[in-house]
Amino acid sequence: MKVSDKIENFQRKAAEDAEKKRNDILREVESEYEKSRNEIKEQLAEQSEKKIAEELYKIDLEKNRAIIKASTDVKKDVLNLRKEKIQQLFSEVVARISKYTKTPAYSEKLFEDISKFRADNNGEIDIFINEHDLTLKSRIEALGAISVSVIPIAGGFLAKLRGRNALSDFSYDARLAEEKENFNGFSVL
Repeated sequence: MKVSDKIENFQRKAAEDAEKKRNDILREVESEYEKSRNEIKEQLAEQSEKKIAEELYKIDLEKNRAIIKASTDVKKDVLNLRKEKIQQLFSEVVARISKYTKTPAYSEKLFEDISKFRADNNGEIDIFINEHDLTLKSRIEALGAISVSVIPIAGGFLAKLRGRNALSDFSYDARLAEEKENFNGFSVL
């Protein structure tokens, strides 16, 4: 074999080896690149999932706040409407009481109630009645040891036992306040 053939063989072999090494290096670089790319892709995917989860959590919080606010507003509206309706109802009751206290049946009932209180209690008694009920004053005082005074009440009477300094409230105002309190407790949402 000639030297030129040997050189040519050597060059071809060197070129083939260089090509093979170049290809091996390229494969290795590509593999490292792909590996690095996949790692970055996974990191970005994790970060984006975390960010999405955080944003979804914020959205849920905001949604829940909006629901709570709307619920609270509705409850306030219902409570205000309830108060308004209760006030209307008791205003109507007061109007009916006012109308009733101007009837003879009321006057007789009031006198009977005061007479019964007088019979059940000894000693001097101060009776407090509505100005409209002063028409009964002489009949009440005739029961004995009773003085009659006027106070602004819707109807009924208050009685004070002088010896015991005890005040008994049989006024419609007290009964109405008690019924309103019972009604409020009964009609809670």
